[in-house]
Amino acid sequence: MTVSGVIFDLDGTLTVPNLDFDLLREKIGVGPEPVLEHIEGLEGEAAGHAWRILEAWEAQGAQEASLADGVHECMDYLEAEGIRKAVLTRNSRQSTDIVLGRFGLSFDAIVAREDAAPKPSPEPVLLLSRKLETTAGEVVMVGDYLFDVQAGNRAGARTVLLVHGEVPDYAGQADYVISSLRELIPILEGLNGG
Repeated sequence: MTVSGVIFDLDGTLTVPNLDFDLLREKIGVGPEPVLEHIEGLEGEAAGHAWRILEAWEAQGAQEASLADGVHECMDYLEAEGIRKAVLTRNSRQSTDIVLGRFGLSFDAIVAREDAAPKPSPEPVLLLSRKLETTAGEVVMVGDYLFDVQAGNRAGARTVLLVHGEVPDYAGQADYVISSLRELIPILEGLNGG
């Protein structure tokens, strides 16, 4: 396999996890289902209220975010090797732009929740593969949650799970498991025959 593109999740992957999902779920009144899917099932003022809560929560998270370990080294490596890079997030485009702008990070393509069906759908991975002018088979999807791994696997990409401490029970679904983005570099070197 040759890697010509890498797709990164945003929260918890390029940035240190800083969002309290339990508090968000409580504020919106979400049960066990994913937040976006819950809100999309609401109607009228209930939907509007939930979207406002989510957008305020994301905006605060974007302003308070800090970069994850190894981001700059990983970006420098990708630039040096000519490997294209993208961001895939369930966040809004606005909050994504805030985070990337704060840290001066640039990507060849970005897909936020306004642009495609959300992860775990393979649709955004396939869309980004096209935007990167490659195929999903030459892409690596990197994220810190089950949906990242599922989206990548369903699209036919290689998957890398970034763990923070305890390794989750779904880690076996990923092709690789790392604890820092620095560890992605030797994986990519190996896949590209380096």
